[in-house]
Amino acid sequence: MNKRIQSATVALLVVAGAIAIGQQSAKPVPLPAEKVVAKAKSQAAQSKKNVIVMFHASWCGWCKKLEAAMADPKIKPIFDKSYVITYLDVLEEPSKKWMENPGAEAMLDGWKGKDQGIPFFVVMSPKGDILGDSFMKGPDGKPTNMGCPAEPAEIDAFIAVLKRTSRLSADDEKTLRARLGKVKSGG
Repeated sequence: MNKRIQSATVALLVVAGAIAIGQQSAKPVPLPAEKVVAKAKSQAAQSKKNVIVMFHASWCGWCKKLEAAMADPKIKPIFDKSYVITYLDVLEEPSKKWMENPGAEAMLDGWKGKDQGIPFFVVMSPKGDILGDSFMKGPDGKPTNMGCPAEPAEIDAFIAVLKRTSRLSADDEKTLRARLGKVKSGG
């Protein structure tokens, strides 16, 4: 192999390696919150469903528990028949701020959820009308975020929102209550 071809091959390998390393360290840029919600509303309109906008973060254990419960194969069909569920990442720790959906925190604040903790959800029609949210009456009588419904009062409040905004049957309610009752024990 002559020296020019050898030098060109080495240079090409160095560039290819640098590109590969750059691609591995490149962080995906989350979509703006408005686009995420607009897509969910469009899908909901096409399928005659409502939208659940769920605010969560990578560090949030209660968010993960609620997501796991909603994704449970026995529960997921209950949600799927009435909702398009979409997630917005908010309130990340400084080293993970890149994971947040731009505009999601302002959206959360607009729905009075910014200082309520997460998970926090809003149920809306495909047109964007707010039909329900995470708020329930707290022990002091003031609205508070139910978060991940694990306690009986939280489960009751969650089921009440679902009854108002979906086609929840008595069997569906029973299945949901049983699954959500397992959340506080780690399930």
